[in-house]
Amino acid sequence: MVSGARSVRPHYGWAVIGVVFLGMAVGIGGTHYSFGVFVEPLEEEFGWNRTQVNASLSFAAVSSLVAPLIGRALDRFGARPVMAASIITLALTFGLRPLMGNVWHWYGLSFLHFVAFPGATMLAGPKLVGSWFPRTRGRMMGVSSMGANFGGIIL
Repeated sequence: MVSGARSVRPHYGWAVIGVVFLGMAVGIGGTHYSFGVFVEPLEEEFGWNRTQVNASLSFAAVSSLVAPLIGRALDRFGARPVMAASIITLALTFGLRPLMGNVWHWYGLSFLHFVAFPGATMLAGPKLVGSWFPRTRGRMMGVSSMGANFGGIIL
């Protein structure tokens, strides 16, 4: 290597931004922004009424109850295992939905989904972004937060 030349390796922080972006895209976009698209198909497929389908959104309150516990886990174990477990749990809740047949399955999966939600989106993401981009934290949070809207549009 020539003296004074810089290495042209990609910054690992961009992979972190990508994971946070995708976590927000699936977690927020797939849960909140695209929810209305699935109400009528769920009514038609299972014979549930609109109140039964929309009641699953009330489990979002669970996220605020578990957020302090997830925050403690982030401090104790770090962002990587907490975010990985949360994203895997979100994937399972989406993956198991085709197997549901009763409204309580819908509620159980929604409950589990909202337990994992803060660890996949709003808590672990900012912690990681702040660690990897201390000087441009705000800008990088803006880039990674775009994932929520991207997920809403795509999903």
